[in-house]
Amino acid sequence: MFSCNFKRKSEYVTSRTMLSTMLTHRGISDDLLWDDYYYYVNLEDWNKIFFDVLKNMPRYTTDKLDCDNFALLMVARIMEKYKLNGCGIAIGKTPMGIHAWNIFINSPLELLYLEPQTGQVMELNEGGYKAQYVVWG
Repeated sequence: MFSCNFKRKSEYVTSRTMLSTMLTHRGISDDLLWDDYYYYVNLEDWNKIFFDVLKNMPRYTTDKLDCDNFALLMVARIMEKYKLNGCGIAIGKTPMGIHAWNIFINSPLELLYLEPQTGQVMELNEGGYKAQYVVWG
């Protein structure tokens, strides 16, 4: 079991309708939004959460533990330990080809990307990453 080693400063909530609007205005499919409400924190707290989760990630293994598995594991561990569903899985095109990574809601209400294999946080469409679909539960 994971332990939370910091106290987050705040928690925010947005609706499926608002998240859907944010995604569709950016050309990202909103078909896989499974919850009515999405809970998230500010970037300072997200960075602490990402650091905590990423430090325990297993090693990359082609086809067995690759991009989609890293993105799934990131979401699952955040839900398990921090009870936040404001981080989802993005699937789309990158300079490396079709890829999976994470997308998250940040306060103030905005969307950012996380590359779970490196820990890099990016603006949407930065670095050639262009989400086509998201899975958010």
